Amino acid sequence: MGERFWYQTDASEMKRRWKLTQEVMKKEGVDALFFGGYDKWCCGITKYLTDLAVWNYPHYFLFSEQGISAFGHAGWDQPGIQPYAIKSDFFIDNVGIPTLPSTCYGDDWYPEKIAGYIRKYGYKKIGYAGFYTIPAPFYKYFAERLSEVEFVNFTDQIDHIKAVKSEWEIAEFTKCVYMHDQIMAGVSAYLRPGRTEREVSRIIRTLADDIGCPELNILAGTDPATPNLQPYVYQNLTIGKQDYFYLLIELAGPGG
Repeated sequence: MGERFWYQTDASEMKRRWKLTQEVMKKEGVDALFFGGYDKWCCGITKYLTDLAVWNYPHYFLFSEQGISAFGHAGWDQPGIQPYAIKSDFFIDNVGIPTLPSTCYGDDWYPEKIAGYIRKYGYKKIGYAGFYTIPAPFYKYFAERLSEVEFVNFTDQIDHIKAVKSEWEIAEFTKCVYMHDQIMAGVSAYLRPGRTEREVSRIIRTLADDIGCPELNILAGTDPATPNLQPYVYQNLTIGKQDYFYLLIELAGPGG
């Protein structure tokens, strides 16, 4: 089902990341990492270690020397991640859990299921990767029910690994910069009085999609004196002839 994807991170690049991460984990005696979330924009560690574009449902992962265990929003007997999205045999588990952050009666369902896999593999020391993104029910459940397991914050270690870029990553960043240049070069052609902020933003979104941008954030605002950046939902003002127009374009290139 590879035709569903515009791109994927090079397999050798993913193996490089996994190897570096496992080396640091081994050095610090960490058996597994726990990370995830439900924000497709601000889950950089998830993208970095799984090559999955997490969408707006809960997705969480255990990463170890054995492989990656994935947990996602789905029925109990269904895979948590669509099978066609998993492009590596390094994934060893794919588990569905039918709950969402808004369904408070299921607050313990995710951590309870994940705790079972922690025990299954005998992990004794686990690093939180992206500590800021760990929900309170997970932290509380693990602290109360997994007293035999030591949990540490491993976020800085991952950040240091990510900070050193490979040649593949630098090449992808260069493509991303060029995508911004392409979009900005066309702004003067469609920015004109009488159009709404939303119309301009929508054109940018279409152009970005056409050149292969998987994720984007476009903030815009118009005003005669002090334009402010607004998210898409508030981009409803009409551009006046004497207005200043404030535009911020943030595109993610191939590879995230």
